[in-house]
Amino acid sequence: QVFVGCLNNIGILQKNELGVYEYISLVGKEAGAVTQITFIKNYAYFMSQSVLSRVNMSNMNDVRHWNSKAGNMFISLMVLNNKLLVDAAGAGLQTPEDKGMQPFLTSFPLSGSIVFSLPYDENTLMIGSSDNKCYLFDGKTVKNFQLQDQQYLSDGIINDGRILDNNKIVISTSGAGRSEERRVGKECR
Repeated sequence: QVFVGCLNNIGILQKNELGVYEYISLVGKEAGAVTQITFIKNYAYFMSQSVLSRVNMSNMNDVRHWNSKAGNMFISLMVLNNKLLVDAAGAGLQTPEDKGMQPFLTSFPLSGSIVFSLPYDENTLMIGSSDNKCYLFDGKTVKNFQLQDQQYLSDGIINDGRILDNNKIVISTSGAGRSEERRVGKECR
């Protein structure tokens, strides 16, 4: 299935009896303006600045929402060890729980500056930041990651990172092109 997050709506694209894709709305205006989607196990998560929505992919009627607190808008999503981490402005990293959004790491030094996050290994994320540097994050500590082509990336502005295969991550920039980083001995999940 193809999940879609838009302005004040969350839905799926589904083929009709003629084989043409149609948009089917699952959640209306309470979704906000969706800026990021991620998947963990059987759930699809949709983030806007004010709302985090979760849809159970095997029961589309099972939808849950968490609201950001005033002044703590949601900025980005990361997945570490099958746990959803939400960067909330001024509040560090939070995670959705039954009781609402709960603190995960209140003093997160990269808050507000995450451009991308990718699994580096089973217990670590590689984070690309708006300072044109990359970091490794294990859920507790953030460490500087020295790229082979750091100067090349510094000549542009990091705008995305993707996994190419089990041993390579590609980082794209505006202005300087892209750089590949080899992950020797590391396997993507």
